[in-house]
Amino acid sequence: MAWKESHKQESRERIVNAAAELFTRKGFNQVGIDEVMTQAGLTRGAFYAHFKSKIDLYEEAIIAAGNAAAQHFSEHVTDTNSIINHYLSEGHLTSTSIRCPLPCLVSDVAHDDERVKQIYTRLYKGFTKHLGSNNGGADEEDNALLQSVLMIGGMALARSLTDETLAKKILSLTSKAAQQIKPK
Repeated sequence: MAWKESHKQESRERIVNAAAELFTRKGFNQVGIDEVMTQAGLTRGAFYAHFKSKIDLYEEAIIAAGNAAAQHFSEHVTDTNSIINHYLSEGHLTSTSIRCPLPCLVSDVAHDDERVKQIYTRLYKGFTKHLGSNNGGADEEDNALLQSVLMIGGMALARSLTDETLAKKILSLTSKAAQQIKPK
């Protein structure tokens, strides 16, 4: 008996969600298909009914993680300063469910192949476009680029530290600096 189309779609979503969490936490090279499928509660053989390769899954999973984070942030904030504050918050720092993949993968991607970099670039451009649309003014693209560098870099550094007090201070200072970037 064949599976219903809804079962196939649900299985695909479980795989993508499991991969999004694992890739965001560990990076592309540290996650294997077996680990993704175990987390999704499926067998390795089921993987190939949905994806041709690990990188095809990576592309869909990272875009899904980015979209989930963007949706989460847009539900809670409306202006650029609110986006910055929410992004550089303790809640985002410690969250295990909604995490922007950009700071998690920034150093990982730098050492990866071209397609992984292209996927990351697409996600980054979407992030800066969203920031730019909230900035307004003639310098919105430059402002969004500077703010995104501060936000992503600040969060990446804060997540890499074991000193909680220092991590929180970095988030606070980064947030202040990013909010000071205004059109000329």
